[in-house]
Amino acid sequence: MKNADRRCKGFAKSGKRCRAAATEGGLCFFHANPEKASELGRIGDRKNRHAAVESADPLPRLENALAVRKTVDRLVDDVQSGKLHPRRGAVLVSMLSL
Repeated sequence: MKNADRRCKGFAKSGKRCRAAATEGGLCFFHANPEKASELGRIGDRKNRHAAVESADPLPRLENALAVRKTVDRLVDDVQSGKLHPRRGAVLVSMLSL
């Protein structure tokens, strides 16, 4: 059996041929079981969520370079401890570098 014959006969949303390995029916696991794909996607989404911190301390006034450095240090600590989502921390640190 050629390599191309072992590929799924399904198509991706982009219209391109699915590149996954085919099962006995000629489709990959997810094309043969589309309900499983959405179920696993929902599970993965729940697992990757970060809990929002309700009582996050407001940022101090940034009147000098020392205050900015201290705030960046605090943001790094908050990301490492899980108090702050990494994306939000990255946005805040990039804003502080302006």
